Amino acid sequence: INPICMKKCFFFITGILLSCVTTNAQRLSIGDTLPDFCFEPVGNGAFSGNSLSSINAPLTIIDFWAVWCTACSAAFPKLDTLQHAFTGQLQIVLVNNYPHTKDNAITIDRFISGYIRKYPGFSVPVVQLSSEALRQSFPFIYIPHYVWLGPGRRILGICTITAA
Repeated sequence: INPICMKKCFFFITGILLSCVTTNAQRLSIGDTLPDFCFEPVGNGAFSGNSLSSINAPLTIIDFWAVWCTACSAAFPKLDTLQHAFTGQLQIVLVNNYPHTKDNAITIDRFISGYIRKYPGFSVPVVQLSSEALRQSFPFIYIPHYVWLGPGRRILGICTITAA
């Protein structure tokens, strides 16, 4: 086979493969609309619903966290205070994307139950989901990782808190 023809074939096949990868693993950024996704409530049943579209507040903060993340749990009281201060205007949802955090429903429930015993007024709902699409939409390395949503699930901000 002609080397020039092989080179063209290589770039053509690479282009097709890359277009498939980018359409299946699209990163979302500010201004994009987050597709609806379903989740499973696992702790702190203060939230009624099992999908993002069932949240009625005009602003939503999704907090990706893990049981083993001390920075995550250190932020819980502040998030709870924010949610109480802006009742009806803001809904915070703690999301544990469990295949990536190595947590499971039992460890999450135990952790949240213990946390609620320590902080009885804590009312931020805790959900778990196994969504590779959501993980690929926000390919963060560090947690806590926050996604701020406006009306219609429009992404207003994306933030990861890291130690200095």
